[in-house]
Amino acid sequence: MALDPYWTQACEAVGKLLADKGPLAVALPGELRSRFAGSVAYGAAADAVLLHKGMMSVVPLDSLAQTAAMTPVFENAVFVLHVRGADAGPVAPAGGGMLRRLFGKARPSALEAYLGDVAAARFSGRQTVFLHIPKTGGTSIFAAAAGKFSRPLQLRSNAELMETRDHLPAHDFISGHIAFDAVETVLTGATYAALVRDPFDRLVSATGHARRPGENVRRLPPDMRVLRTGRLRTYLDTSNGRAELFIQQGIIAGLRGPVPAARLEERLERIAVGTTENMAAFLARNRRLLKIEPGEVGRRNATAERDLLVPQEEIDEALAHHGDMIEEAREFHRAVAARESA
Repeated sequence: MALDPYWTQACEAVGKLLADKGPLAVALPGELRSRFAGSVAYGAAADAVLLHKGMMSVVPLDSLAQTAAMTPVFENAVFVLHVRGADAGPVAPAGGGMLRRLFGKARPSALEAYLGDVAAARFSGRQTVFLHIPKTGGTSIFAAAAGKFSRPLQLRSNAELMETRDHLPAHDFISGHIAFDAVETVLTGATYAALVRDPFDRLVSATGHARRPGENVRRLPPDMRVLRTGRLRTYLDTSNGRAELFIQQGIIAGLRGPVPAARLEERLERIAVGTTENMAAFLARNRRLLKIEPGEVGRRNATAERDLLVPQEEIDEALAHHGDMIEEAREFHRAVAARESA
């Protein structure tokens, strides 16, 4: 894996530390662990910790507190290298790099500030949560909005939400493939937003994503991996296929199926929901919530040549065999679109 200069500097600092101090257990991000013998994962007992400032939410809070008690010996814009023991000296990575001894600082370090914000529940009760339904433009929304908030957090699943629940008070913008009902169990007073898309078009887009040349299959949800080689019609014959078609209802309303009108109305009162097809209007309505303007959102994570990856013949076949179920799923999208245009 090619590394950018900040990651390269950090690796050089770790290498210099090991050369000076001998074998040590160094806690590293997963991307770097194969580079150093004896490295351990974040949260494991370690003699030193190379802390990625943007990954503090994945480290158990007790481990972060232990890291804060170590001596920082190297820092750049992305990493801080902490070493156990008061006699640890500065580590100069080969080829230079931003280096400073972090003693007697007037301002708290990034780690100290983070732990302080967790302890003080700095953002509790005033957080913005973007429920990112896959393939609805959420990657573009997060990329545009993240820089407008003090400490954004991107999550991959409800499981990751629960794993990081103790960290959430330190984050003011939380986005990810997470469900409203799950977030409600760990946050109070948050404000919610989401985008929905025609459910069949969204599924076709997800299929194209799964079939991208060179796509890392291990990163795909297990039930979506079958779409790399299986046909849409066959996938929609399965319970997983139906659940995927109704995923928007599940994330917003907690039901992977038709949503009663009263429940839909209640959720649309709680969540600012718009359509991907009319994203500009959604952003204009919610510019104070998301802090972005329509012109600031680029197009990210789009699948090139989707028409070749998911041919029209396959789409028509799925529509012919599952048209009633697809129309049933579209009722939710139509209800959101009608409210949006009212």
